[in-house]
Amino acid sequence: ATITPSLFDLIQHFYVFLILDHSPDAGWLTFLRVGLGALVLGIPTSLMGATMPLMFKYLRQIGVYGKDAIAPLYGANVTGAALGSILTGYLILPTVGRSASTFIAAAISLIVAFFVIDRLRKAEKGAPATTPLTVNSNPTSIDEKISNQKGIAALLALFIGGMVTLGLEVNFMHILGVVAGNSV
Repeated sequence: ATITPSLFDLIQHFYVFLILDHSPDAGWLTFLRVGLGALVLGIPTSLMGATMPLMFKYLRQIGVYGKDAIAPLYGANVTGAALGSILTGYLILPTVGRSASTFIAAAISLIVAFFVIDRLRKAEKGAPATTPLTVNSNPTSIDEKISNQKGIAALLALFIGGMVTLGLEVNFMHILGVVAGNSV
């Protein structure tokens, strides 16, 4: 995410180099603009799209199964995504611009990743590898407390992850609009 603005500058110069001797209204140029934009956005959007399946795979490894465990996580991610797109489109982009928005989102993603890694390491020190996730408002055993910590960490990570991901997608669409024109 942090190098995307630089990559767009690079493909803009590459694009200008390619079209110097061609008519600016040539039809193939639209395909070139969209193709260059998709090339730069392909890696970050693929990585953003992989976060939920990777989280679900991890949850299965630690013994979390079924819709009752995964539905709250998915709901937190969708809610965060909706909030992220609203905040990015109406507050962050107009306030700090495209490049700074991208850097802010990347920084938040790293902070969340480090937080979750730290919480999971602390929780796993005292828990068996296959502790099931239970959502219990009044935990009585150490295992239940650790399970609740994992559940809260996962909800928080997916909420903020969804918020950052959709915020980045809004930001990337604005950047792609610069490359591909207003037709996006």
